[in-house]
Amino acid sequence: MSDVQERFPRIRKDISLGNILTIIGMIAAGFAAWMDVRTTQTKILTQQSDFERRMVVLEAAELSQRTNRLQQATLFTELRSDIRYLREDIAFLREGFERIEQSPRPH
Repeated sequence: MSDVQERFPRIRKDISLGNILTIIGMIAAGFAAWMDVRTTQTKILTQQSDFERRMVVLEAAELSQRTNRLQQATLFTELRSDIRYLREDIAFLREGFERIEQSPRPH
Protein backbone atom coordinates (compact mmCIF):
# COMPACT_ATOMS: atom_id res chain seq x y z
CA MET A 1 0.00 0.00 0.00
CA SER A 2 1.09 3.45 -0.68
CA ASP A 3 1.53 6.13 1.90
CA VAL A 4 -1.52 8.09 0.67
CA GLN A 5 -3.77 5.07 0.95
CA GLU A 6 -2.72 4.47 4.55
CA ARG A 7 -3.57 8.04 5.56
CA PHE A 8 -6.83 8.17 3.62
CA PRO A 9 -8.44 4.77 3.50
CA ARG A 10 -10.86 4.12 0.71
CA ILE A 11 -14.41 5.14 1.51
CA ARG A 12 -16.95 2.54 0.68
CA LYS A 13 -19.78 3.78 -1.44
CA ASP A 14 -22.41 1.62 0.13
CA ILE A 15 -23.71 3.03 3.42
CA SER A 16 -25.89 0.80 5.45
CA LEU A 17 -29.30 1.75 6.84
CA GLY A 18 -27.87 1.41 10.38
CA ASN A 19 -25.25 4.04 9.63
CA ILE A 20 -27.89 6.42 8.27
CA LEU A 21 -30.09 5.91 11.34
CA THR A 22 -27.10 6.44 13.62
CA ILE A 23 -26.24 9.71 11.87
CA ILE A 24 -29.86 10.89 12.04
CA GLY A 25 -30.00 9.91 15.75
CA MET A 26 -26.80 11.85 16.47
CA ILE A 27 -28.14 14.91 14.63
CA ALA A 28 -31.44 14.71 16.57
CA ALA A 29 -29.61 14.30 19.90
CA GLY A 30 -27.34 17.23 19.05
CA PHE A 31 -30.33 19.38 18.12
CA ALA A 32 -32.13 18.41 21.37
CA ALA A 33 -29.03 19.23 23.41
CA TRP A 34 -28.66 22.56 21.60
CA MET A 35 -32.31 23.43 22.32
CA ASP A 36 -31.78 22.53 25.99
CA VAL A 37 -28.74 24.79 26.14
CA ARG A 38 -30.70 27.66 24.52
CA THR A 39 -33.63 27.15 26.93
CA THR A 40 -31.28 27.17 29.92
CA GLN A 41 -29.52 30.25 28.59
CA THR A 42 -32.88 32.03 28.18
CA LYS A 43 -33.84 31.13 31.77
CA ILE A 44 -30.53 32.43 33.07
CA LEU A 45 -30.88 35.69 31.13
CA THR A 46 -34.44 36.11 32.43
CA GLN A 47 -33.32 35.51 36.00
CA GLN A 48 -30.44 37.94 35.53
CA SER A 49 -32.68 40.71 34.23
CA ASP A 50 -35.17 40.01 37.05
CA PHE A 51 -32.34 40.23 39.58
CA GLU A 52 -31.09 43.49 38.07
CA ARG A 53 -34.62 44.93 38.15
CA ARG A 54 -35.01 43.93 41.82
CA MET A 55 -31.64 45.51 42.63
CA VAL A 56 -32.73 48.80 41.04
CA VAL A 57 -35.96 48.73 43.07
CA LEU A 58 -34.05 47.96 46.28
CA GLU A 59 -31.51 50.72 45.63
CA ALA A 60 -34.35 53.20 45.02
CA ALA A 61 -36.04 52.09 48.26
CA GLU A 62 -32.77 52.45 50.17
CA LEU A 63 -32.25 55.94 48.74
CA SER A 64 -35.79 56.86 49.76
CA GLN A 65 -35.18 55.57 53.29
CA ARG A 66 -31.94 57.55 53.54
CA THR A 67 -33.75 60.68 52.39
CA ASN A 68 -36.49 60.09 54.96
CA ARG A 69 -33.95 59.57 57.74
CA LEU A 70 -32.15 62.75 56.77
CA GLN A 71 -35.41 64.68 56.75
CA GLN A 72 -36.35 63.25 60.15
CA ALA A 73 -32.97 64.21 61.58
CA THR A 74 -33.33 67.71 60.15
CA LEU A 75 -36.84 68.06 61.56
CA PHE A 76 -35.71 66.79 64.96
CA THR A 77 -32.87 69.31 65.02
CA GLU A 78 -35.23 72.10 64.04
CA LEU A 79 -37.69 70.97 66.72
CA ARG A 80 -34.98 71.04 69.39
CA SER A 81 -34.02 74.54 68.27
CA ASP A 82 -37.67 75.64 68.32
CA ILE A 83 -38.14 74.23 71.83
CA ARG A 84 -35.18 76.27 73.05
CA TYR A 85 -36.70 79.45 71.61
CA LEU A 86 -40.12 78.56 73.03
CA ARG A 87 -38.60 78.11 76.49
CA GLU A 88 -36.97 81.53 76.20
CA ASP A 89 -40.28 83.08 75.07
CA ILE A 90 -42.19 81.39 77.90
CA ALA A 91 -39.63 82.64 80.42
CA PHE A 92 -40.00 86.14 78.97
CA LEU A 93 -43.80 85.92 79.23
CA ARG A 94 -43.58 84.67 82.82
CA GLU A 95 -41.39 87.60 83.75
CA GLY A 96 -43.88 89.93 82.10
CA PHE A 97 -46.82 88.39 83.98
CA GLU A 98 -44.90 88.52 87.24
CA ARG A 99 -44.22 92.23 86.68
CA ILE A 100 -47.89 92.82 85.91
CA GLU A 101 -48.94 90.93 89.05
CA GLN A 102 -46.47 92.85 91.19
CA SER A 103 -47.32 96.26 89.83
CA PRO A 104 -49.94 98.20 91.75
CA ARG A 105 -53.39 98.12 90.25
CA PRO A 106 -55.26 101.29 89.76
CA HIS A 107 -58.71 101.16 91.43
